[in-house]
Amino acid sequence: MSKVLYVVNNDSTTSIPLEVAGHINQQQTDFQTVVYYKESSGPQNEFIRDLINIGAKGPFDLKGWWEVFKLIKQNRPDVIHAHHTLSSLLFFLFGKIFHRNAKLIKTVHTSNYSFRWDQKIINSFIYLMADKILCNSKSTMNSFSWIEKKIASDKTEVVYNGVNISKLKKIVNFNGNDNLFKPQSAFVIGSVGRLVEIKDSKTLIKAFDNLYQNVDVEMNLLIVGNGKEKNTLEKIVTSRGLEDKVIFTGAVERKTVYKLLRQIDIFVITSLAEGFCNTLVEAMAAEKAIVCSDIPTLREVGGDAALFAEPGNPESFSRQINKLLIDKELKNKMKRKATKRAEKFTLEACAKRYMSYYEIN
Repeated sequence: MSKVLYVVNNDSTTSIPLEVAGHINQQQTDFQTVVYYKESSGPQNEFIRDLINIGAKGPFDLKGWWEVFKLIKQNRPDVIHAHHTLSSLLFFLFGKIFHRNAKLIKTVHTSNYSFRWDQKIINSFIYLMADKILCNSKSTMNSFSWIEKKIASDKTEVVYNGVNISKLKKIVNFNGNDNLFKPQSAFVIGSVGRLVEIKDSKTLIKAFDNLYQNVDVEMNLLIVGNGKEKNTLEKIVTSRGLEDKVIFTGAVERKTVYKLLRQIDIFVITSLAEGFCNTLVEAMAAEKAIVCSDIPTLREVGGDAALFAEPGNPESFSRQINKLLIDKELKNKMKRKATKRAEKFTLEACAKRYMSYYEIN
């Protein structure tokens, strides 16, 4: 069996790659997960405990580079599977120089449109070194620049992200009374994700305001997540007099996200771009009626299990949400489609595909 180094940036409970690693680790004994940065970007993971932490304090921490060099020299892995830009570059460079027989696998989780120019240059070097490039969607693969396509076309495949659907359903279907934020009588429109510009939560708030002003239904908007746009979004809420109707939860653990999904009636994603969108799969698995931005990635993942609205257009979103508000039969139909569609994106399927690339011929 191949000796694998599986490299991620942070030890975080929000990391899908780390959760997949935990599943692989149960089945493949010679498998070691490596975390590059010292500080986690979220609550510590519960997926896998026997981690190697490089302990880098930043991208230019020479001590971190030295630890990467020592790890590769000592372990001499058959496979290095990396997920993030800088850690991929370092592990691949040292792998190429000091252990040339190692198979180098890069997973791409983010659409090329989201990368800065310097990241695109670094990615081109990574793709040149990689033996296999795994994109988390066709949309991510199609977003490559012409240079990246030229470099990577013959070694690129799609492996969808995996979500732990059985774990999610166990939490979502729990019958206990632990409503965390929802007023008992309110209809809840909800969203989960980072509060950053590309997620376009401004459009979500404006769409909710349109509904609140024009539809005779008591409702709340639940925004789950945190990010640099939070203060701006709170100001928009205040300017529209929606302080009592819009709830910001801040950053929460994934278990709490799943509990909050139980309280949401209609799930909305207003993103302008996505690489895959794990929260869409989680919402589908939780049997939610969903309205999404009409962008290629969300069409690819959501299929016929969501209604689609024009990106950046609050009126388009409010119209689609209103369809689900007034048509109970449509809402129930979309919920059934959602839970069926989610089964396409299981954690087990993703782990199985990853392990298939670890085989050395």
